[in-house]
Amino acid sequence: MVLVTIEDTGPGVPSALRLKIFEPFFTSKDRADRTGVGLSMVQNVVSEHRGMIHIDPDYTDGCRFKVLLPIKLGDGFSE
Repeated sequence: MVLVTIEDTGPGVPSALRLKIFEPFFTSKDRADRTGVGLSMVQNVVSEHRGMIHIDPDYTDGCRFKVLLPIKLGDGFSE
């Protein structure tokens, strides 16, 4: 498996919204400027590649996403 970590130093995601942010069309921003499909699309692509994405609940200096993807070796996948 490969672990990809993406983090920023913004305000973070409140714990009450951590599951909702992956829902299609969810946004915490003004609707006029946002569609709310970005993280939903990311989650779908990661899932199609047999991976997982989640927010690191212990990261407190912004927001940290962890993406775990399998490595394809030859004709199969490595766990």
